[in-house]
Amino acid sequence: MRPIRPADGGEDPIFVTLAFEEFMTRIAKSRLNSTNPEVNYTGKDMAFRVRRIVRKEGSDFLFNDSDGENSIKIPSANLHPNGSIVLGMAYKSLHQLFPGYVTDPDGTNKKSNSSWSREGCQTRVTSHSRTECVCNHLTHFAVLMDFTDKDDDEKDLHDKALTLLTRVGMAVSLTGIFLTTISYLQLTDRLSPLCHIRVSLASCIGAGHIIFLAGIDATGNKGACVSVAALEQYFVMAAFCWMLVDGIYIYLFVVKVYNITDDIRRYHGCCWGAPAIIVALSLGIAAGKDGVETFVRDKNCWMSATNNIIWIFVSFVGLIVIINIAILVRVIKEMTTIQHVQENQAEQIRLGVHASVVLAPLLGFTWLIGFLLPLHVAFFYIFVILNSTQGFSIFFFHCLRNSEIKERFKRRFWCIKADNRITPQANQSRNNAEIPEASSKQRF
Repeated sequence: MRPIRPADGGEDPIFVTLAFEEFMTRIAKSRLNSTNPEVNYTGKDMAFRVRRIVRKEGSDFLFNDSDGENSIKIPSANLHPNGSIVLGMAYKSLHQLFPGYVTDPDGTNKKSNSSWSREGCQTRVTSHSRTECVCNHLTHFAVLMDFTDKDDDEKDLHDKALTLLTRVGMAVSLTGIFLTTISYLQLTDRLSPLCHIRVSLASCIGAGHIIFLAGIDATGNKGACVSVAALEQYFVMAAFCWMLVDGIYIYLFVVKVYNITDDIRRYHGCCWGAPAIIVALSLGIAAGKDGVETFVRDKNCWMSATNNIIWIFVSFVGLIVIINIAILVRVIKEMTTIQHVQENQAEQIRLGVHASVVLAPLLGFTWLIGFLLPLHVAFFYIFVILNSTQGFSIFFFHCLRNSEIKERFKRRFWCIKADNRITPQANQSRNNAEIPEASSKQRF
């Protein structure tokens, strides 16, 4: 069950238990050692078992309360000798302190619906001796740039809405990615650098979305969770590499009037290879510290903020976006010169705003909002809305509003329509001409 803050001071028991558990953890860190690594206690109102992991080989952590109704089991393979603390506790009469419980004259307790929330949870196993519950997670797209990973009551209240926005936004984004890929492959020159860049970028964003939706909450299996986080890191970083290449392409096309056709293979090598190296280094750093499992968080399958591994990703994103911003500034300056609007400040501003809006999805500018997430929950909404729909934004600005693609689509459409009109007449003419054509062949 998920404890919520009930009315009339119901949060006090929860606060007391959290404070006591924190106290026990600190005591264990200071008093327990390799000689005396564990303490057990069983009383009338509660029971606990606390262990400090200080040896490479040890037994499973098994905790049962005195009634045998509740138990915790952690295999020894998941316990690592890094000085961490494992604490299991069972409270036997805590429920009487909640205002949602009332006591009948016969001494029994009846529970109303005001103290515990079942939202997102369901019963998996029920028997006469135990009840096993499973609760789902609420994970939204902004977690990718949440480098603090702090528990925040205000932020937690918005998780459900942010998760819904993420899923809807990614569904729309995947549609845009599919249409973008088809548009560039069918309505542009497939061998051109621009087609290579845009299709590769769309593919990376699409793969990242699919992995996020399918596995971001797969915390039940640590191996699978680490794999999901590593793949997500790889494809998102590969997407940013292609955003950088797109920025370089725009800069060379506008400022230097240079075609990168001969260099496209090198860009493929860098954009697909560099992220793989960085992901391998990230996993290696995590494994070298406290074990590869610490690469991910407890609540979702993404890079951990506790051991600062996430800063590898965050720094990479920030660096590429800053480079692309510098490129955009240079491109806008060149565009104002070409179009002779350097004397008109209003026109310069309009051109700059227009270029920024159009190029933002391609160059990743909206990801900078991730650095503002600790300031206010509103930035979570802005980040999720803008970045979970990145694929559709690319389709809208660079396919639907692309004059070349629109013109080729119109020509393709009218050709198909014309063929449908002409084909019946052409077939009839061909049938009528079959005999004379055969005669002519016989003459030759």
